[in-house]
Amino acid sequence: MPRIDQHPRRSRAERRALAREAARDGGLRARLAGEASARFVDVGGGGAAVTSALLRASFGFLVGAGIVFVALLIAAMVGEEVFWELSEAIELDLLARAGAGAALVIAAATGVVLPALFAADAALFLRRLESASVDAPALPAARARARVATAPARMLRRMLLAVGLMGASAAAIAGIIVLTESGATEQQEFWIMLGVGSVLTVMWLALRPLLIAAEARWIARVHPLTYDWSGRQGFVAQAEERRREAAARDDGPSLLAPGATRRLEWLTAGAGIAVGLSAALWFLSVAIRQPCRRCDPRYYDEPVEQFIDGLSLVGGVLIAVTAAGLVLLLLANLIVLRVREITAARWVVDGRARRAPADRAERFLVGGRATVFLGQAVVAAVAPAAVIVALADAWFDVSWADAGIGFTIAAVAFVAGAGIAWLDDGPATRERNALRVALSPGDPTAKEIAARARAAAVQRRLDRAAAKREPSGRS
Repeated sequence: MPRIDQHPRRSRAERRALAREAARDGGLRARLAGEASARFVDVGGGGAAVTSALLRASFGFLVGAGIVFVALLIAAMVGEEVFWELSEAIELDLLARAGAGAALVIAAATGVVLPALFAADAALFLRRLESASVDAPALPAARARARVATAPARMLRRMLLAVGLMGASAAAIAGIIVLTESGATEQQEFWIMLGVGSVLTVMWLALRPLLIAAEARWIARVHPLTYDWSGRQGFVAQAEERRREAAARDDGPSLLAPGATRRLEWLTAGAGIAVGLSAALWFLSVAIRQPCRRCDPRYYDEPVEQFIDGLSLVGGVLIAVTAAGLVLLLLANLIVLRVREITAARWVVDGRARRAPADRAERFLVGGRATVFLGQAVVAAVAPAAVIVALADAWFDVSWADAGIGFTIAAVAFVAGAGIAWLDDGPATRERNALRVALSPGDPTAKEIAARARAAAVQRRLDRAAAKREPSGRS
């Protein structure tokens, strides 16, 4: 078959025009082929799935520790006077002291463990990106790009900076006390403080240049992978928008609309407020009876006494009822969220392209997963309380507690919660990528979704206000 430039019946101008047209067609086909595969993708698996699960379990532990600490603090404030027999039986005062000590230990450990986990997660996730088949023009989603945006060495350097400054401050204070206060040289606490602070300061100064060099190596390693991400982002976003506009409209199941769960969310928020008001009501009765911990109980005439007793009884019953209702509503939220996730996955299982409202998929692309919340709830409900009980036995020899059992229960709960979150990594990645293939939703971030939700809420209020003014304007 003769080539275009060798065709005997065509002039030179015709052959040039045909060659230009063929080049344009080839470029168009290449661009269309590139757009067909240009999409944002979620990346999961590998060792980063383990570090991500550990981070989520750690956040659940911190939330649970805060709740347990506040509960112990409140119980210690009023339990001795109101439930003094129970307080003595369970040695509540020693538990509260252990809770305060545990809070300090957890706060110190958080400053070391979380930066280390974030650094390990970034390093392992970069290795996962290097091995994953995310070739151009596909692009990792925003949440994936954010996980390698900061070098692990920089995270560790910030942590060591805080540790070094605290160590230097402690050493300086201890040194001043030793040099200026008489008798301070005979107290070993100041020498321990001086020694530990000096060691931390030297460690910071010694590791700082090493971490700076490691950060430079990280940048050199990441650059070949990420240098064109910002340039490709606009192309991929436009390609997804064109695919979305060309697809047939499909609003999807009504359960996926944000308004489908609004009533349940309002009920849950209302239950939380009710728990707070019930607690305030009960504390009011306690304050009327005994204004302070060391004050003598006050007694009043019969109508006031009856009112205080009734207020205390009603407040206690309301706390129990509203707290139980709040727990049930939180479980209902968890179940409904999982049902919505399954519904979304079944909706796009055929892989057919469709155009849906943005709010149908965004919650499932960037929001928390029901399984992960379940794992965090397991950790929050068990591990912090078990740690505090174990520390109460280790520090204060609480008669009914056992440190070994307490630490074992806490470890098992933490591992179980992290394991639940880890098991969800693969299904979460597959379901999110299936939504991206079918809906071409772009690359929304949590901040963008929150801003859009606030704007929608404002618009709904304006619409309701306008609807209320319309009848009066007509009349």
